[in-house]
Amino acid sequence: MKGPAHDKLWNQLEAEIHLHRHKTVIRACRGRNDPKKPLHSPVGHNPNMLKKTQGVGPIRKVVLAKDDHEGLGISITVRTHRCHPSS
Repeated sequence: MKGPAHDKLWNQLEAEIHLHRHKTVIRACRGRNDPKKPLHSPVGHNPNMLKKTQGVGPIRKVVLAKDDHEGLGISITVRTHRCHPSS
């Protein structure tokens, strides 16, 4: 993959990761408004193991096979959220 195409792909991936991280923070903020309602965790996750590894799972290697004119097939949408973590 050539320079500009690599940069475009990398920027798109970073934006998607940032968006998902932001959505996770928003969900966590909303979940903490009600102390009786526990935060959800995915099925099969072991909380004790996540604490030991600080939430980092096994490293996975991904190979994207695509031509320079092809995109990733993902779209990044931005919505305004009214719930912001307080400082």
